Amino acid sequence: MFVIGAELRAPEGARAQVLAATRVAALSALLPFGLALAVAPLLHGPLAPKGVGFWSFALYLAVALSVTAFPVLARILKDRRLQQTPIGRLALSAAALLDVGAWIVLALLVALTGDGGWSSLTRTLTGLALLLVLVYALLRPLFAWLVRHHANDGKASGTVLAAMLVGVLACAAATEWLHLHAVFGAFLFGTCLPRDDRLTHSLVERIEHLALVLLMPLFFALAGMGTTADAFSATGIGAFVLILLVAVPGKLLGGGLARSCPATAPVTAWRSAR
Repeated sequence: MFVIGAELRAPEGARAQVLAATRVAALSALLPFGLALAVAPLLHGPLAPKGVGFWSFALYLAVALSVTAFPVLARILKDRRLQQTPIGRLALSAAALLDVGAWIVLALLVALTGDGGWSSLTRTLTGLALLLVLVYALLRPLFAWLVRHHANDGKASGTVLAAMLVGVLACAAATEWLHLHAVFGAFLFGTCLPRDDRLTHSLVERIEHLALVLLMPLFFALAGMGTTADAFSATGIGAFVLILLVAVPGKLLGGGLARSCPATAPVTAWRSAR
């Protein structure tokens, strides 16, 4: 996610891109959100932990089915060399906005259903604002100076690479502490680096292979460790099929509705040209 953030380039008409990403994020979330609420009565009994009320479960389910697997999407776009195309940038921007919003909504749900939750929500919102200021007001000019004076040939020295790794791990730890996912911190730090294709190529050579061979399998292994044997029972498989029938068409139809919106006209034009 750090490398993908470093490779991301702001397109012409960045403001229109932000508006388009916001609209795509909203439309691709609202439909699966509503469909999840519709099927929540069927899933509450077999899946809800003891003592969890219907609306707490239903809202959690709706948020879970509305989000996008941000790291997986980013990897797919990169493997297909779409991350620098208008549609790739739009997809990444929309997924980032949607998932950050989803984590904030989950923090709100915790605040409404648990003890001391409002302090957690306040910490998430305040901390995210402070982190954005820190990354773009302090780290961005700092690393621009560091690259200009110690990597002016586009090749990151050991000192520059070490500083970048400290920065990416610190930002990842910060977003994890804020109850957002660590991948957002890594992606955010990558976006603050100077837009230098030579530097990006150097980072890819020295970091990406390790990430693909070692870290990405660990990412999925950790996801597997969070899965219980009950997921493979008849009830679990039935719930899984129902969730797929709600989540996949809801996401596809919701995102497809944004194609006809004026804000996504550049992407439609790019598709037509292709």
